[in-house]
Amino acid sequence: MNLTIMKRALLNSVLGGVLATVGACHHQSGNGDNDASVNTDQGAGSDFSMACATSSAKAELAPLDMLIILDTSASMDYEGKWTSVKLALKSFVANTQAAGLGFGIQYYPLRAQCNRSDYAVPAVPIQVLPMGNAAITASLEEQQMSGGTPIVPAFEGVFDYLKQWATANPTHKVVMVLASDGAPDDSCIAPTDMGATNSLANATQIAMEAYTSNPQVSTFVIGVGSETSTLQQIATAGGGQAIFVDTSTDIQGAFLDALTNIRGNALSCQFPIPNVSDGGTLLDFDAVNVLYTSAPNAQPDSLVNVGDITKCGSAPLNGWYYDDPLNPTEVVLCQDACAKAVAGTTGRIDVVFGCKTIVL
Repeated sequence: MNLTIMKRALLNSVLGGVLATVGACHHQSGNGDNDASVNTDQGAGSDFSMACATSSAKAELAPLDMLIILDTSASMDYEGKWTSVKLALKSFVANTQAAGLGFGIQYYPLRAQCNRSDYAVPAVPIQVLPMGNAAITASLEEQQMSGGTPIVPAFEGVFDYLKQWATANPTHKVVMVLASDGAPDDSCIAPTDMGATNSLANATQIAMEAYTSNPQVSTFVIGVGSETSTLQQIATAGGGQAIFVDTSTDIQGAFLDALTNIRGNALSCQFPIPNVSDGGTLLDFDAVNVLYTSAPNAQPDSLVNVGDITKCGSAPLNGWYYDDPLNPTEVVLCQDACAKAVAGTTGRIDVVFGCKTIVL
């Protein structure tokens, strides 16, 4: 049975499916829906000697929605920065691997550069790729470089939009990507009814509030140029990462790589645990195992429970942990294990219930 992890998330073709099987956990090769072969040589305590239960539940990754705020200030006209960024974005949204990603675009500065409400209406609202390709391409071609870098009012407006979007789409993971060649400048420096003062401290505070609020919106940064190190503070506060593009090298290729990396890192491998019981018995969280199968007909590898995220360094390529060990709601793959799982196009993750957990 071919189970699709996500019908419209960014990596919908990356992981073939996620099967949460309730009960005992021996998988035997065959034609049944719950059948698969298991590599039992994955570590001490591995015991897949019982017949697999027939009941199962599917666990899904959350769909990913991304809105990018593009710097169109006058300085982006230098060193071929805008041309390279535009070409990289066209390539990114046209790539078949981006199909299923929710993607939208906003620019700054706008004509009323300090008015937060104007930024709350994206140039291209979030649409599921490839549906929005034509609108994104046309929008990119229309842009002309001018003005400064009013990041704070842009943040205020864009986060207003994204919070409304996230509220309307509660099962989605929503992220904002700032692409800029500089930090907030002296644009909009006087507080007005239109928004807060344009400063790095305010931009960082807004990103932190978006990340720590409910619904949650994460912030990532792509710095284009040599004067962007201060933007790291914004990404850190927003629960994301900052990637910096060296304008003396291949800007287009580096920007495309940055988008690809953010796409993968934004969609973490978090698998909700189904609300299930076996014959009236509550689920035993000490009897949960995670299997990774790289390709159809390949032997699954048993991953190991490392306890929590701080222990991922002990088993980076095959570690997992619960979001909350005392009250688990999700199985989470360590970052490197997640990257390995989503690197191909034929892999799948199985969350299997009923046998003693393989621990570090």
